[in-house]
Amino acid sequence: MAAAQWPETPFIPKQAQPKSAELFESIIGNTSEVVAQHILSSRLPPIAADSVIHDNGCGTLQVTSELFTPTPKNPSPPSNVTVHATDSNAYQISAASAKALSNNWPVQTAVMKAQELTFPSDFFTHSFTNFVIMGLDNRPLAAEQIYRTLKPGGTAIVVTWAFMPHDIPLKKAHLATRSENKKLRIQWGDDLLLESTLSEFYREGGFEEQKVDIRPFEVWHEVKDLKAWAEGLWSFLGDTEEGWSKEDEERWEEAIKIIVEEVEKEDAYVKTEDGKGGKLRFIAHVGLATK
Repeated sequence: MAAAQWPETPFIPKQAQPKSAELFESIIGNTSEVVAQHILSSRLPPIAADSVIHDNGCGTLQVTSELFTPTPKNPSPPSNVTVHATDSNAYQISAASAKALSNNWPVQTAVMKAQELTFPSDFFTHSFTNFVIMGLDNRPLAAEQIYRTLKPGGTAIVVTWAFMPHDIPLKKAHLATRSENKKLRIQWGDDLLLESTLSEFYREGGFEEQKVDIRPFEVWHEVKDLKAWAEGLWSFLGDTEEGWSKEDEERWEEAIKIIVEEVEKEDAYVKTEDGKGGKLRFIAHVGLATK
């Protein structure tokens, strides 16, 4: 009788930090929340009572949290609203459900892909899809679902990155420490950072060009220790399509050094007086479209 063939445990460098929502948030900070604050305070009229809102690709409720946070423009959270928060990641939904429950927010959560929404047509008054479409494998289908589920006259808010300070440094570390035939697991940047990509997304969904308004928005993330930030970045985004290798472990410090040096060259990084940390500039494309 042949011995059972157990699958090998993927190799992980000893320096790599476990991937988690907390680790990812250490990379981008509260940039998602700040962008949501900007949308709610500067780009949208006050959310009306009885609105039905979709937080599409909700993560840990970054958008929804800001919706229920009082601001000078909206000192009281909107009344009688219902929020449907969906995400394809069950772990994110578990965290989102716990957050909504602990805050007593009127939020219904569900594990659901952006490309396979099960809501009725003409259902939502507002649809938020913030920093989601860059990771989708079928963007046109997701765009169609946003349009289908939005009420006539409703607003679809879609946000993508225009500039990420770690994009080029990450790629340079990858190219310098690996063979040319290897690719990063997550392919961000390039055409995904273009405003035209977001415009095309709206068009594919069915939105009329004259009813789409895309504007840039700049946000800064403060890091106390740039090297520690780089280590978190490489841990979360540095693996290849094939996974990690023993060579990645051996050349770990080299990759971190490249990331730090490349970030420090950018005008998107401003050092603090102690020289250890600084502020990182991100730029978002913030799109609003009316059905």
